[in-house]
Amino acid sequence: MTVFSAQSFLLFNDYALSAWSVFLLGIALIVGLSNKRRASILVDLFILALVGAHIAQILVATYQPQYYRNFILLFAFIPMRYVAEYGQPWAPGGWSAYSWTPFTYALLHGDGSHLFGNGLALFIFGRTVAWRIGGLGFLLIFAGASAVGAVTYLIFNWGSTTPLIGASAGAFGVLGATFRFVPNADDRLRALFWPDEKMQQLPLSGIWELVTERRSLIYIVLCFIIYPLGLIALLAGTSGNVAVTAHVGGFAFGVFAIGYLDRRRPIFQHTGPDETEADTKTESLGLKLLRVIAIIMMVVGVIMGVVGYYLRAFQA
Repeated sequence: MTVFSAQSFLLFNDYALSAWSVFLLGIALIVGLSNKRRASILVDLFILALVGAHIAQILVATYQPQYYRNFILLFAFIPMRYVAEYGQPWAPGGWSAYSWTPFTYALLHGDGSHLFGNGLALFIFGRTVAWRIGGLGFLLIFAGASAVGAVTYLIFNWGSTTPLIGASAGAFGVLGATFRFVPNADDRLRALFWPDEKMQQLPLSGIWELVTERRSLIYIVLCFIIYPLGLIALLAGTSGNVAVTAHVGGFAFGVFAIGYLDRRRPIFQHTGPDETEADTKTESLGLKLLRVIAIIMMVVGVIMGVVGYYLRAFQA
């Protein structure tokens, strides 16, 4: 979650562009080599939609720079818009913009590194949530967390003229949702990086257990080891313009909303050979090699993205 500034006009850099190319190619290969991955594919497509929205930003900034500021103001969330005596004439979109900006601001990003950090979080945690409550549930949590994050930002920044952009509040909402069930998995890393229908079988923890159960505390540490960018953004940000209150609001929504959207199914008992085991036995050497290449591509993409993110932070 980033507040827009003039410096954000440079929407991407070489690190971020290269990282996204490698990362998305790795995702495409993994999805292509996977069976019964509809929930994962939906999250991947949503990440691609965020990339598409960022490309639209780049095109407007490059070919219609005189309209770029109005483009941002039309879709970004601006607290000043809600001040009766100033909001209506100050920002484009009129009264109707009140209805869409609490959601559309999540589709805009300051630069490629900003987009990469949010896309990485959605890829790691979003697929697990989608397997748990379905694709629609994932989208509802993301949209709801984005809206709550906007309201939280509004409360603590009443009357501010600084536009708020980024999918971080929604991503933190998705992260918060995983805190209610992933700690109960025997293999938490598999639950995050290779989720399946078993996510529906995990018990849902209570709110109090998140701060009292040892497994929940271990999972919190694990999350911030896997996703250190999230810890920095949640606590203080890296470039001094991160809307921490929006992150906290989105995270809290995800923690509570999963309890209402959860729809666990009965454990299905296999009567025949395990399908995963059968697929592994019949998988050709070529497919195994492609799977390894895809994983390597993802790792390289993540490393490149993190390096670019921190270089940008230190240069800011």
